[in-house]
Amino acid sequence: MKCTNCGNEIAPGAQFCQVCGTPAAQQPQQQAYQQPQQQAYQQPQQQAYQQPQQAYQQGAYQQPQQQAYQQPQQQAYQQPQQQPYQQQGYQQPYQQQGYQQPYAQPMPVINQARVPFQAAVENLFKNHYADFNGRASRSEFWWPVLAVEVATFALWLLALIFYFFNSSFTDVLSHIFQIAYYVVQLAALVPLIGVGVRRLHDIGKPGVFMFLGLIPIVNLVLIYWWAQESEPQPNQYGPVPNLIG
Repeated sequence: MKCTNCGNEIAPGAQFCQVCGTPAAQQPQQQAYQQPQQQAYQQPQQQAYQQPQQAYQQGAYQQPQQQAYQQPQQQAYQQPQQQPYQQQGYQQPYQQQGYQQPYAQPMPVINQARVPFQAAVENLFKNHYADFNGRASRSEFWWPVLAVEVATFALWLLALIFYFFNSSFTDVLSHIFQIAYYVVQLAALVPLIGVGVRRLHDIGKPGVFMFLGLIPIVNLVLIYWWAQESEPQPNQYGPVPNLIG
């Protein structure tokens, strides 16, 4: 090894030049400092930045985006929409249960005879005077009620008319019609209560509801119930009254 300052040869293992005293370690430091810089900073830069650019150009960053966002959207949003709403949401509840069952079984229509006025009144006072069992149709109830109301109103009106004539004979007639008015009301009380109970039985309600007639305003509910049609099938109180066929 030669000295870089004077050119004198330096003995092996010596740290300084024997002629000028220059340190023998200057030449190795330059080589060690320059070569690592070139190898450490040039090669990693080329390899570290060139390979990602090549990978980006070849599609390494494009493929994950396409696979990660395209496939989940197709599988997650297309399949759940078709199965829950097409198979279960609209077909089963609305087609099988909602519209087919209620309209497939209509209410039965009964062929019930209407009892005439005279037959209904005679049947009540002769055959069912104090009868609280069984069922009575609307015609069996309303014809006797109408007959009693017309009779009592006529007797009350005649008693009122003869009352205004100031004579002994008209006064006697007025008292007679008043007595007849109360007699008809008392005579029709029991059969009217019985036919009212049987009319409630005909629509499937117990006869104890007749006590609602003692309550003002609430007794209007009885008129509504008495106006209802008969139940089309036999109930716990008996068969359908006046059924034809």
